[in-house]
Amino acid sequence: MRKESEEWMSCTDANFGGDPWPEQEKQCWCENKPAYKPWKCAEEGEECLCDQGWVIYGAKVGADKKELDFFGTIKLSMAISGTHGKRTLQCEGSSFDGADPAPDADKACFCDQKKQFFDKSFVSATKTFWKSSQLESQSEGELKRTAEHSGEVLKVTKEKESSAKESTTAAGVENDKAIADI
Repeated sequence: MRKESEEWMSCTDANFGGDPWPEQEKQCWCENKPAYKPWKCAEEGEECLCDQGWVIYGAKVGADKKELDFFGTIKLSMAISGTHGKRTLQCEGSSFDGADPAPDADKACFCDQKKQFFDKSFVSATKTFWKSSQLESQSEGELKRTAEHSGEVLKVTKEKESSAKESTTAAGVENDKAIADI
């Protein structure tokens, strides 16, 4: 049923400025309002204006070197954070608890101000993932440093053992000489 305020428009070439695809069947459809889509709010290092929304941090360009839109960014890897009651968030890893969803690549931020694409549990799970990744990296670093330290300790221990054997051998010769002199 049509409301009084609605206007009708014929689906004809004249209403669209010509025929974009001659000799092909076409159809028209109408959407009351455009679909909501988060927008790019900042390049890495800039401030993202996203009043009370989710800020998504991820790769700026894809493997094909083309700039990514919101959906392209979230398909690769991303970190996400709220603005924590503020209107803006700095578009950098420190704002996302040190997360780096695109190592050695330029990154950008997108604003989902309406919080329509992610719920709180997803945001929490994503933050937990990045914290776990950082702990894993730290643990790997600690294991490497411990292995290097153990190698140094082993080297020093062998040097001390060798030195001790030489001292023991020299002391034994001195002792044997002293006993022979008596």
